[in-house]
Amino acid sequence: MLAVGSGLAEREEHLLRHGYVERAVIFEESGAAVEKAGSRFAAAGLDDRVEWRNEPLAEAKLAPGEFDLVYARASLHHLYDIEESFALFHRVLKPHGLIVYDEFVGPDLLQYEDDVLAMLDEINDCLAPELRWDCLRKQTREEVPVASIEWTNKTDPSEGVHASMILPLTYRYFDVVHRVDYGGTVMRPFFPGIVLNFDFDDPKDRTIARLIMKMEEMLIREGKMPSYHSFVVGERRERPLTDEELGDCSRINYADWEGFSRFGPMTEVPMVPEHCAADHCDENWTNGVAKWGEPVIFVHATRRALRDIATGRVVRFKDGSLRSIVEVKEVGDTLIIRFDGPLLDVDVAGFPNRFALLDKA
Repeated sequence: MLAVGSGLAEREEHLLRHGYVERAVIFEESGAAVEKAGSRFAAAGLDDRVEWRNEPLAEAKLAPGEFDLVYARASLHHLYDIEESFALFHRVLKPHGLIVYDEFVGPDLLQYEDDVLAMLDEINDCLAPELRWDCLRKQTREEVPVASIEWTNKTDPSEGVHASMILPLTYRYFDVVHRVDYGGTVMRPFFPGIVLNFDFDDPKDRTIARLIMKMEEMLIREGKMPSYHSFVVGERRERPLTDEELGDCSRINYADWEGFSRFGPMTEVPMVPEHCAADHCDENWTNGVAKWGEPVIFVHATRRALRDIATGRVVRFKDGSLRSIVEVKEVGDTLIIRFDGPLLDVDVAGFPNRFALLDKA
């Protein structure tokens, strides 16, 4: 494995420790990080399986076809020589070798597009002044702040320096077999400075935050907003694509990019639906959980509940415990859900605690 910009290399250690990787060559320009990580690897008995390179990747002397895997996490967007680096990845990988990365793939130097900034400011305008108090700038926020080029060049000139080229170069050199765009377009700039205004023990504040997250998710899903973070797995192409073969990449961060029809669709990530027991108490029920008899809860028979809840599915409660649904019965406007195992703890399964529905344990 060739690992790029690994910092303290916790994930690389995990891959080696658990046998996913036999040998790793790790590039990290921070001498302090290499020293600290190297000591940890030695203590774990892994030092004979890793080679540390405290030098720029572009200056590396690596043999063609030397690696099965190139791995990077939040480091590619710091590369000044991004085009040369992708050519190197292609050269040093064996046929059918993989690149795996989790990266910021948004605009260069964090210069957000005008239409994205307009959407951020519209969301910001919906917040009450007390939620828009910027704890960093000590003023009520009238617009979502974003980094200027001057600020970025002063604090970290490599931050996102060629981030917008990561996805196009990936498709040029690799056949993308897995791609998950997970947003961050709103979340990354929106909450810094104001997150301390939210009381996440308060259902109202928690709801507002969840709605902002849901807005981002829906805008990206419908192709109205680009996604600025991606997890990608690509298999080395026999030869890089030409500009003509690659085609127009101007909307490569959008869900409606025309390239998906030629290079394969985005990986479908199943949503994990969440539900909640009914807010009901009487002689038989406490917060929607049966007091005695069998392990049963009831929920309102909403369209979503009728679609999601079914016999055989597994529920994960807030304490992480798992139960299988053995029976679902529709009674009027409610669903009676019976589980395996003993009676349910109302403090875990009862209203207002949410539970997640999984396909299997």
